[in-house]
Amino acid sequence: MAPKLLFLSLSMMSIAYAQVAKYCSSDVSDLCYQVNIPDRTAQTGDGDIYLQIKGPSSLSWMAIGTGSGMSGSNMFVVYTDSDGTNVTVSPRLGQGHFEPEFNPDASVALLAGSGVNGDVLTANIRCSGCAGSSDSQIGATSTASDWIWAAHEGSALNSNSESAEIEEHTYKGNFQLDLTQATGGSSLNPFTGAAAVEGSSSSSGSSDSDSDSDSDSDSGGSSNAVVSSDSDSAASGKLIDDVTMAHGIIMSLAFVIFFPAGAILIRLLSLRGAVWVHASMQIWAYVLAIAGLGMGVWVARSSDELNEAHPIIGIVVVALLILQPPLGLIHHRLWKTSERRTAWAHIHLWLGRALITLGIINGGLGLQLAANTRSGEIAYGVVAAVVFLIWMVVVVFKEVKGNKNGSLTEKRSTGSGSDRGFQNNGGRRVS
Repeated sequence: MAPKLLFLSLSMMSIAYAQVAKYCSSDVSDLCYQVNIPDRTAQTGDGDIYLQIKGPSSLSWMAIGTGSGMSGSNMFVVYTDSDGTNVTVSPRLGQGHFEPEFNPDASVALLAGSGVNGDVLTANIRCSGCAGSSDSQIGATSTASDWIWAAHEGSALNSNSESAEIEEHTYKGNFQLDLTQATGGSSLNPFTGAAAVEGSSSSSGSSDSDSDSDSDSDSGGSSNAVVSSDSDSAASGKLIDDVTMAHGIIMSLAFVIFFPAGAILIRLLSLRGAVWVHASMQIWAYVLAIAGLGMGVWVARSSDELNEAHPIIGIVVVALLILQPPLGLIHHRLWKTSERRTAWAHIHLWLGRALITLGIINGGLGLQLAANTRSGEIAYGVVAAVVFLIWMVVVVFKEVKGNKNGSLTEKRSTGSGSDRGFQNNGGRRVS
């Protein structure tokens, strides 16, 4: 009896001195994440870590992940099991802005105190060997450890599958923790004081409904270990999402609507000054593109995505578009004197066509990077394809017609030349 009492006393002592670093979302009420680094892991830099995810059971799923972004992150996603009374924890690998994939190599277990109690879902997790592994991104002694979090507001998943399909997050953010203030305790459950569930490789489990899952009272308290978080920065998850949406709308208007429309109108209009209608529309589209670029660069910097293909292509396209107004002006002036296409005209035409086409394609890449819905991607693709097809049909038709018969559009649209000139000089299509 005495040895058992001694063991229990030592266990309670280790729990009392256990420290947890805690972060609570400012976007979702009562959604909190806690991390504990056992003494052994802190001393060796390798071993187990403990995590707690606790939030409203009305959320479809909640997750915490290592690192500052989704790409390469080791994520822990939790949701209700098939009965809706217990918890499934799914270790996953981040794939950038795509649904994270289940990681069968991760060794995780749910500990006592996990489950659904009323409107609160709690998951106490032990990740074996998570600290110190080459891809863990967790430094047991880090004073500024990067973490990300996310949650989806919707219907309960109610699944025992660790690879269950999850909807895109409704909320997301990132934060940093001082893990030196989260160190302490032995390899026992630091959140409830109960021993870890041994001999189970399952990532789903249950807890006694009478168990106390309030980690603040059982773990010895949470330390003030939040170094920074999305609530401390203007680049919060919601703000990033709002700016991302505005960026997508503005760039779609510029590259799918106004740039192609300006290129089409110059070929269809035969009224005086049509070239200035074309120029005005293209300049307006470029103003939109610059505004959209500014938003896009801000989002990419805030999300650490400047090295992705979408922002790189976008920057190059908008930068090269600055050449189009002077090229168009040179082409127009040379046409008035020579009444034929020059090298400047061909550069203006083909550079514009290439950049608009690349901009339209890049819009699709942007939708993928932002993890847009499938229906949104299809809608963009259909509209962009229809507009592009109309544009190309007009270009080819007018080029063929111009080569056969000559075209007076440029002279009519600029108002240059005389009636005699119209009759005697068949001007050729240039724009």
